[in-house]
Amino acid sequence: LSAPEQRLVSFARILLAKPRFALMANPGRDVEPAIRQRLFQLLEENGITPITFGLAGKRDIDEHPSSYGAVLSLGEDQGRWRWKKK
Repeated sequence: LSAPEQRLVSFARILLAKPRFALMANPGRDVEPAIRQRLFQLLEENGITPITFGLAGKRDIDEHPSSYGAVLSLGEDQGRWRWKKK
């Protein structure tokens, strides 16, 4: 399967398992923005809270933090962090 197809299969597995939380690394990396938005909408409709990890703003392929309800940003110096709720 191609990378985008593999991402879609991973979302399908999450939706079938219906966990309360889903931990994902860069879940939209290989998926078009409109499809990514629909996938996250499906998670929400099924009561699944996505917790994602990425390097927002560090590479062109990363997702923009405004796509999420809240963002925890970890600083590179001395354990600084910032919590921003949408």
